[in-house]
Amino acid sequence: MLRGIYTSVSGMGAADRRQQVLANNIANAGTPGFRADDVTAESFDQIFTALWDPLAPGTGAEPAGRRFDLSQGPVSRTGAPLDVALEGNGFFALTAADGQTVFTRAGRFTRDAGGVLRSPDGSTVQGIDGGPITATGAAVRITEDGTVLSDGAVAGRLRLVSLDPTTMQRTGTATLTGTVEAAPATPKVVSGALEGSNVDVTATMTTMSMLMRAFEAGRQAVQLQNETLNQTVNQVGRL
Repeated sequence: MLRGIYTSVSGMGAADRRQQVLANNIANAGTPGFRADDVTAESFDQIFTALWDPLAPGTGAEPAGRRFDLSQGPVSRTGAPLDVALEGNGFFALTAADGQTVFTRAGRFTRDAGGVLRSPDGSTVQGIDGGPITATGAAVRITEDGTVLSDGAVAGRLRLVSLDPTTMQRTGTATLTGTVEAAPATPKVVSGALEGSNVDVTATMTTMSMLMRAFEAGRQAVQLQNETLNQTVNQVGRL
């Protein structure tokens, strides 16, 4: 009986955690460069086997990690010369305020007073050498291979990287960390455009509806098993 309760409660917990992640995806369906993610799960049997404790009670599921959707988002034209979108695999590299390197698909860049390219949160856009790109000219544009031209002169080139999907973690709304793969990223850089979120709103809403039904089924199962357990205890007590 307790085993059944453990199973039901663990399933409810996994469904609730996944629901939170999917709700965040829906909230960011309009955020440029946002990568949708989901929660992976594994059974208690797998967890306990890994811990060398096969006698531990319970079955069910537990959240095991996150999985990011790396599919292409829609690209829309903005006309802004420092707006850039990527078509194909890859990420822009940024240096955050704390010095950490983070990665994003959101290419809405601007220049500060010194001409340094920055993201909306103030992070520095990295060049291929990992340093900042400074473009002080009156006319700045970015070519298809990521070269930044300032009044026609080369000011730098955007650092574009591929990430190991199994190491990716979210650090901000549209920024990630992860292990850079050895193979260089070669996406097409589209100037004057932004890539939108890759959240599939219809599919996500459908999944969330299914999770709500699964959570309710788990709640009813716990209630039924609890009532049965109470009856069993009371009957034994009268013997």
